[in-house]
Amino acid sequence: MERTQAPSSWVEKEFAFSLWFGFLTISPSYELATRCRIDGLTELEHSLLPPDFDKVLEVYDDLGPVRGVDFLQWWPKARANNFWQSGLTSSN
Repeated sequence: MERTQAPSSWVEKEFAFSLWFGFLTISPSYELATRCRIDGLTELEHSLLPPDFDKVLEVYDDLGPVRGVDFLQWWPKARANNFWQSGLTSSN
């Protein structure tokens, strides 16, 4: 059965974000952004970056590192800082 409606329960929504977190953990671009912000890149690596890499860095700056972090550690801060709508509580 094809799902045509957006997730309505918090469990479904948080599951969707856990999948997104999982994709961040395996994303080569996100790993490169992590290295750029934490370890630094070589001149050669900088010269090979795509022109829109600043967009990846913006996402990294908003969501932070996921390397070695569990979703349950990451999600409360990421949710509060980036996804929470004013006036909502977890019971909405």
